[in-house]
Amino acid sequence: WISNSLSPQEIRERMMDKTSEFQTRMVEYLESVHKGEFMDQTKDEVQNEVSYIASHPEYQDPTQTLPDPPPYPCEHTYNDNCHTCTKSKIWWETFKKTVNDLLLKSNIHTCGDHCKVKGRCKARFPRPIISETKIDSKTGYIEMRKGESRLNTYTPALTYLLRSNSDVTSLLSGTALKAVIAYVTDYITKTPLKTYTIFQTVKDVFDRKSTMLGGDMKDQEKARRLLTSIVNSLTVKMEIGAPMASAYLLGNPDHYTSHRFQTVFWRSYVSEVLKSWEDIELDKLTDDNKITDKEKVVVRKTKDGYTPYSLVMDYMYRAEEYEDISLYDWVCLSRKQIIPKSIKKDLINQDFKDDSDDLQSNTENEDVNEINIGQGYKVENDQGHKTNRNRTDPRRLTFLLEHPQHNSHYITLVKKGFALVPNFIGGSLPRRDGGNREFYCTTMMTLFKPWRSGKDLRTPDQSWDDALNDFQFTPRQQQLMSFFNIQYECYDARDDYSRQMKAGLIPGLTNIMNGTILDQMGAYIDQTDEMGIYDDYTEHLDATEYSQIGRQTARRIKQMEEMHSILNGAGWLDKCFDIRPLVPPKDAELIQRRNRQEWLDIIQSKRNLILQEKDKHRQSNIQNGTSVENGRYKWSEVKLVDQSYLLHDYHSSKPDVAKMQHEVIKQFSLRPDQERAFRIIGNHAS
Repeated sequence: WISNSLSPQEIRERMMDKTSEFQTRMVEYLESVHKGEFMDQTKDEVQNEVSYIASHPEYQDPTQTLPDPPPYPCEHTYNDNCHTCTKSKIWWETFKKTVNDLLLKSNIHTCGDHCKVKGRCKARFPRPIISETKIDSKTGYIEMRKGESRLNTYTPALTYLLRSNSDVTSLLSGTALKAVIAYVTDYITKTPLKTYTIFQTVKDVFDRKSTMLGGDMKDQEKARRLLTSIVNSLTVKMEIGAPMASAYLLGNPDHYTSHRFQTVFWRSYVSEVLKSWEDIELDKLTDDNKITDKEKVVVRKTKDGYTPYSLVMDYMYRAEEYEDISLYDWVCLSRKQIIPKSIKKDLINQDFKDDSDDLQSNTENEDVNEINIGQGYKVENDQGHKTNRNRTDPRRLTFLLEHPQHNSHYITLVKKGFALVPNFIGGSLPRRDGGNREFYCTTMMTLFKPWRSGKDLRTPDQSWDDALNDFQFTPRQQQLMSFFNIQYECYDARDDYSRQMKAGLIPGLTNIMNGTILDQMGAYIDQTDEMGIYDDYTEHLDATEYSQIGRQTARRIKQMEEMHSILNGAGWLDKCFDIRPLVPPKDAELIQRRNRQEWLDIIQSKRNLILQEKDKHRQSNIQNGTSVENGRYKWSEVKLVDQSYLLHDYHSSKPDVAKMQHEVIKQFSLRPDQERAFRIIGNHAS
């Protein structure tokens, strides 16, 4: 979304170029916001200075004060005679001293017993001292300058504002940068639950609620509670946070964006292209990449009968005016409109048959006002300013005769400023540096080279790879193709970064970016399934992570060994030579074999009988007026009362109490709500 932004791979390539000005400026920027030493002083100098200042009676601890805002800067260069310049200089000097004081109080790590594991500090202190910033020419990793071995890396402005400990980590390599993109994207993206996960969740709820289902509760109440539990469990599995749930309940959107998106089932278009070629080639590519030659269409009823329709037809049978438009641009810019009634009359001679009323424009809410003819494409004027230049008759923009809507709809193209962003559904687009090369070339040619059938994309004697290499892509198309591959670059970097950190090849590993968390956050890669919407998730977990025994497992194994030793010493594990059949006594009552649900039903019925018996005793005590036990009232007793007990017109069954309540209400002129509350409390107390 950012103009002139660089992809992670482009940043990595520029950083590895020693002669580039980009590398020099990037290092200067990083050293200004990512520091590993005190500002312009050593630790000993800062300690001496802070000790001297702290001895002054007017000294204020910076961790207990708010930051002072900086003065407004001057527009000219620094001048000693300028009061604002002098004030700004004093503020910056105070800023550095304050930051050093905060670092000394909060960012210096002191090892203790709580942070050491086998004699090594969990926070990796002390850290190596690096005299100057270095860049690895092979990996692009940046090793930042660090002058203090026990000081967290920090950003001066952030430390000045937070007034507390902070650990700022810069992503100092292309690998780490792309890895974090993958982690954050997977974390914030909410994908649908798998079918087996949904069924397992429902089964777990039924198992937990088996006691409730076997009770004497009404079926309607059982169903309500069961569905509530199922919905709550599925919500937890989907990881829907409180803000998102609140947005749904309030009817607000779950995201805000400056762009609009268009869903594209890209596999349908690729399948249509492959159908134009030999069955052997089609079978080879479709089997490996979940492409089916069975076309799915929507059947519409018209005056001519039933006609098939699919979005692929819109592009294949587009008007001749749009002959040179690619599929990608078509998805972004095309808008389908209904032909006006005044023009439809002129199409009667063309054997026009109107579609049913359910055929509606895909862009009824679009700001469509004008159709202009530009150079090559017909572009809509979405800004609402009508113009009379280059007006085009919609009849020139209708579909070809093979399209089922050629007499009812036409297509216009909007300006690029109003283009939609394609949202490719059906799985991730194929990668260019791995997998099936022919399938990748087929997909890219389908997206960026104009076609009406697969025969238009290559000649019979060409392979898809040769056709891709021979086609002249525009700079924008080449940029898009590189963007398509960013996802795979990020996943590769994530896995590589995790392996490097576990092996200790990357120095200065931060606590929040350890290998375990990286593996857990990057559990899902592909998102396509057999339905053509999402793939099965593939977990990438390091097997060595689970081959080591943890503390709890080691403790459990030790307890098992101790118990085995005790049983062995007591003779319980000795082989029994006197084998006798186990015959139950004659008076023993055999237990009838039942399944789990039957035992739960028996327990539930016994429980209900006990509760009913207790309820009988409670009702008899209430009828006898035994609200006092051992001369003391049961203030903490919970009673079941009738609904009328909570209404304002409820009166106590005791005449004297009702009379007293009436007098109090009349004396103090209580309002209706006050009277209701007073009667509830009074009835409860009496």
